[in-house]
Amino acid sequence: MGLKILQLISSAGFFGAENVLLELSCELKNLGHSVTVGIFQNLHNPNFELAESAKNIGIDTHVFKCSGKIDLKTVSLISSYVRENSFDVVHSHGYKSNIYAVLSNMRNKKKLVATCHNWIESSRRMSLYTLLDKLFLKRFDAVVPVSTTVHELLLKAGLRRDRLFLIENGININRFNSDASGKDFRSLFFACPGFVIGTVGRLTHEKGHAYMLKAAKRVLNERKDCFFMIVGDGALKRNLEDEAMALGIADRTVFTGRRSDIPEMLSVMDIFVLPSLTEGQPMALLEAMAAGKAIVASSVGDVPRILKNGETGCIVAPENPDELADGILMYIKDRPKALKNAGQARAEAFKKYSSARMAKQYLQVYDSLIN
Repeated sequence: MGLKILQLISSAGFFGAENVLLELSCELKNLGHSVTVGIFQNLHNPNFELAESAKNIGIDTHVFKCSGKIDLKTVSLISSYVRENSFDVVHSHGYKSNIYAVLSNMRNKKKLVATCHNWIESSRRMSLYTLLDKLFLKRFDAVVPVSTTVHELLLKAGLRRDRLFLIENGININRFNSDASGKDFRSLFFACPGFVIGTVGRLTHEKGHAYMLKAAKRVLNERKDCFFMIVGDGALKRNLEDEAMALGIADRTVFTGRRSDIPEMLSVMDIFVLPSLTEGQPMALLEAMAAGKAIVASSVGDVPRILKNGETGCIVAPENPDELADGILMYIKDRPKALKNAGQARAEAFKKYSSARMAKQYLQVYDSLIN
């Protein structure tokens, strides 16, 4: 008989953590387990992208209304829902859902699992949330860091080593292949032929898009046959559009906004760039590898461990537009190397980073707690 698992998250959009949760839920369902995705309906940001995506692939969802940072009514709602539906495991993602998972479990005594994706301490408030999260994580039966960087941070925060289970993110490899779209998506964005250099991610400071735009300026000074593509949305979209205008590259830079068809967007790109300032284990990188793209990425988080410099990609220093430009130009000028590295990256993704592998490792954690 399969397990009953509640995946709990407070979602502000469809980003890396949501992607991991959805891939995991889908694979667990395929393996014969019952999965429900529990999503907070936050009063200040009632986002339902994840709920819609889950429903589209046949995953059950449940919405918990939440009016504040700590809403005791929401705590009670989660507690009752878990008890009434006899879940074996409550698996939370992110600091807010971690806190609510612990508070709502005081009566139920279900097994608690948390996945730690990364902490972005971009403000005093976010630093406080990170501190609270590390304290509440000590109440979990198992904590899953997605990268060695996060694993070390959890150890330094005082979490017990025997409760930490490093599980790397995984993706549905079959969604990413060079013929995923069957259409020429490139013509939807670019009227002329040329090299397309792109990235996928939230438009926030830690993703480093400003450095990519500076690199684009230098690349375009040397090569007039290039275009840049930034897939994603976020608070900095207007600022980045203004920056592209100020740099004189707006006519060669496309901001697509939020897209759900990431395999098709990757099929447009010749070179994928990850200019991040901080990362855990980026899903966008794994997807670009699976799509068979030449990759230039910042040396942050677990990126240098995932991407072998000179073999499956090009690793550069973070916050360094000149090195980003050098990597991009290297792949443009040396197409055989670009194709070879892209093929090796795709093979590495197939070998190590499938969602099926990830789900089986999570199941081992669940089973160890229950049995």
